[in-house]
Amino acid sequence: KKQKMKPEEENVGRWSEKEHKAFLRGLKKYGKDWGRICEIVKTRSIQQICSHAQNHFLATAKSKKRKSELGGLRKKQAKP
Repeated sequence: KKQKMKPEEENVGRWSEKEHKAFLRGLKKYGKDWGRICEIVKTRSIQQICSHAQNHFLATAKSKKRKSELGGLRKKQAKP
């Protein structure tokens, strides 16, 4: 049986680098199984993990879009 975390054990605000790395490990290992990821990132609630995942996926999508746009600009600039 899963135990609920006491509120004083739960972090709030910005995620630390350690928490984010744990999140990424959990995401790689368990996919979008937030409950299992919560077992790895012990300092955050499932709701916080879901919110962090949403922000992570949005940031990743923006980064990929930016890189592809920059790649197109570089190709245009390289032509004489």
